[in-house]
Amino acid sequence: RYWRDWSSDVCSSDLTGRVPLVVAITVNADEGLLASIVRDVDPDAIQYAGGEPQEQVAASPRPAWIVVHLPTDSGGGAAGLLAKVVAGGRGYLAAGAARLLLDTAGGKHPGGTGVRSDTGVAAAVAREIPVVLAGGLNPASVGEALLRVPAVGVDVASGVERPRLAGVRPTKDPLAVALFAKRARAARFDR
Repeated sequence: RYWRDWSSDVCSSDLTGRVPLVVAITVNADEGLLASIVRDVDPDAIQYAGGEPQEQVAASPRPAWIVVHLPTDSGGGAAGLLAKVVAGGRGYLAAGAARLLLDTAGGKHPGGTGVRSDTGVAAAVAREIPVVLAGGLNPASVGEALLRVPAVGVDVASGVERPRLAGVRPTKDPLAVALFAKRARAARFDR
């Protein structure tokens, strides 16, 4: 019902000596479940990935990270989508959200699709509100993504994992993590 995610902004100025953050990733968790997560896991932050209402974010027992879902292709409705996402993001920030993550919606899960969102919409959103870019990033794509989307940070999970084996929990590939961080930093300086 919940799990831990070790993550940090790879674009931070200096990660030396910092410990990874424990982030509880939730989808539409009620107060009771959130209380048990805080008691049992003691996370540094709670990531809300189910479109939770701003009132729940304001009452979050830990700093709230909000996932804002974008489509892979906005079609002809980019302007309307942009206004809706920016207004929603500003509302979450006003409610006390510590961080906004742009991820791709779709599939059987509310996130973690491994697919990039509409880059034009993501870039336009990032010019209006501070966002962390997520979804479909890996060492080969993060540099180009950050050059196109002026995000304040990046989030990666499956993009730096070793090849999956049936019945085995995925693990991170240290070389892929290092290369991802290097390319993300380089793109930040190039921008």
